[in-house]
Amino acid sequence: MKFNIKKSLLFPITIFFLFGTLSTALHSNPELQKKEIDKYLSGIYKRDMPGAAVLAVKNGKVIIRKGYGMADMELNVPVRPEMVFRIGSITKQFTSVGIMMLVEEGKIKLEDLITVYLPEYPLKGKKVTVRHLLNHTSGIKSYTSMPEFGKMMRTDTEVEKIIDVFKDQPFDFEPGEKYLYNNSGYILLGAIIEKVSGLKYADFVKKMIFDKAGMKNSFYGEAAAIIKNRAKGYGRNEKGIVNSSYLSMTLPYAAGSLLSTVDDLYKWNRSLNAGKLISKESLKMVYKKTKLNNGKDISYAFGFINVDFHGYTQIHHGGGINGFITHEVYIPEAEIFVTVLTNSTGNKISPQFVSQWITALLLGKPYSEESGRILTEKELDEYVGVYEISKDDERAVTREGNKLFTQRSGSIKQEAFNRSNDTFFYKKSFTWFTFERDKRDGKVIAMTMHSLSGKDFAKKIAKKIKIKKAVNIDKSIYKKLTGRYQMEGFLIAVSIDSGKLMIQATGQNAAQIFPLSKLRYFLKVVDAEIEFTKDESGNIIGLTLYQGKVKMKGKRL
Repeated sequence: MKFNIKKSLLFPITIFFLFGTLSTALHSNPELQKKEIDKYLSGIYKRDMPGAAVLAVKNGKVIIRKGYGMADMELNVPVRPEMVFRIGSITKQFTSVGIMMLVEEGKIKLEDLITVYLPEYPLKGKKVTVRHLLNHTSGIKSYTSMPEFGKMMRTDTEVEKIIDVFKDQPFDFEPGEKYLYNNSGYILLGAIIEKVSGLKYADFVKKMIFDKAGMKNSFYGEAAAIIKNRAKGYGRNEKGIVNSSYLSMTLPYAAGSLLSTVDDLYKWNRSLNAGKLISKESLKMVYKKTKLNNGKDISYAFGFINVDFHGYTQIHHGGGINGFITHEVYIPEAEIFVTVLTNSTGNKISPQFVSQWITALLLGKPYSEESGRILTEKELDEYVGVYEISKDDERAVTREGNKLFTQRSGSIKQEAFNRSNDTFFYKKSFTWFTFERDKRDGKVIAMTMHSLSGKDFAKKIAKKIKIKKAVNIDKSIYKKLTGRYQMEGFLIAVSIDSGKLMIQATGQNAAQIFPLSKLRYFLKVVDAEIEFTKDESGNIIGLTLYQGKVKMKGKRL
C-alpha cells in the first residue's frame, strides 16, 4: 500500500496499529489462522485445475489439513490430503539421514574420500569427501544440467550407468571452494549407501526409515507399481495444462525418487526430531550450516537448508520433478511444520512461497506488501549499476521510469519495491535487499540480498549498464521463424501474437523476444538470447539458447 506522508502523518501509525492487532489475533487464534489459510489457498488452487495437499501443524495441533484442486483432471478426482505425490528433492533428506545412520554404525566416515567406498570413481587428484557430496560443495558436474540427461529421461538406467554420464566431466571448482546445487552428489551417496549397507537404496529407505517412522504411504517411485491415492502430475505448454512428460524414476534415484504424503512427511519430521532415527548429536550435524574453505558459512546443510526467518531458525527444502513441485518448512523454536505438495509444474505461485506465507502467518508475522514512499527518478538512479556477487556472477540494477528492477546473471528481471530508506523487496517473495552507502560521501557502494537460501553480498563495480536495444528489421521474417524446436528435455514454441514474436518453453509462460538482428533475439524478462540457424538454402533448421553460461541447441520439428 502506498501513501503520502505529507497528507497525513497519522495514517502510517494507524496502519501499523491495525496490522499489529491482526498479527496478534492470528498468532493466538487457530480457527482464525485456519480460515485465513483456507481463503488464501482456495484463491490459488482452483477447483478445476491441478492442485495441492497442504498440512500445517503448530505445537502438535493441526491448523489445516486439506486438499485443493484436482488430483486427476481426466477422471475429475479432487485432491484429498491423504494423496501420494512425488516429492522430488525432498528425497535428499532421506538420503542424508541414511548416510548418518551408517556413520553412527561406524561404516562411513564423513571425512573419508568417496573412493574409500567407490574405489573406481576417477577423482583426478581431487579430494572429494562424503561431506562434500552431502552439502553440494564437491565441484562434481551435476548430471541434470548436462545435455545427455534429456536423452535419458525415458530410459530405465542403472546407477552405474548414471554415474558414467558425469564421472569423466571436468570439475566445476575445487572441493569445498564453492556451493553449487548438485544432483550427481546424491546419486553417489545412494551408491555409497548400497555398497556399505548391502541393500538396494529403495529397500534401505523402506526398512531403515519408512518402517521405523510409521510412514505407510511413502514409496520409492516406479511407474509400474500400483500405489493407492497416487496423484497425477501435470505441466503447461502453449496449449495450456497437459499431462507431465514421462520420466523414468531410476534417474532421480537417491536425489529425487521418493513419493509421500503430507501426513507421512510430518511423521518423518517428528521421528527425526525425537531421535528415533539418528541421535540428537547427528541431527545437529544434519541441520548445521556448511563452512566453505574460506571460512564463509552457507545455508545448505545435509539435505536441509538452514536460514533465519523473522528471527527464528527455519529448516526447509523443496523439490521439483516432472509434474510435481513441493516444499516443507520446520521452525524448531515454535514447533511449526508446514508442507505443500502440488501436482503441477505450471504453478503461478510457487509452493515455496505458499509454505512460507503460511509459516509467517502462524508466527504472527503475516506476509505484507506494504511499500514505503514512491522514490523520485533521481533517487532511484543512485542505485543503478552492476553489482559483483562473484567473479562469475553479477546483478544488474536498472531503472525504467520511476520503477527499479534487478536481474541476476542468467535469471529473470524483477521489479523491486521500496520498503524504507535503502531497503527494497519483491512482491510474492520473501526476498529483500538493502543497499549500502559509503560513510564518507553517502554514495551507494554495495548491496546485500537476503533470501530463503541465505544472503549474498555484492560490491558495486559499474555505474552504467549496457542495455540491449532492439533494432528495426523487416518483420516478415517472423513467419519463417515460427514453429516448435526440440531442446534437451523440453520444447520451445515460437509464435506471432499481435505482430510480436513470442517464445514459450515447456511449462513456462510465453515471452516476447526482441531483434538484435534478423536471426538473433533477446528477452527482457530473463537474461537470455536466442539465435536461429539456417541451412544452405536459407531454411530455418534450429536455434541456440544462450542463458548465463548455458549454451543449448535445438532442432526445428
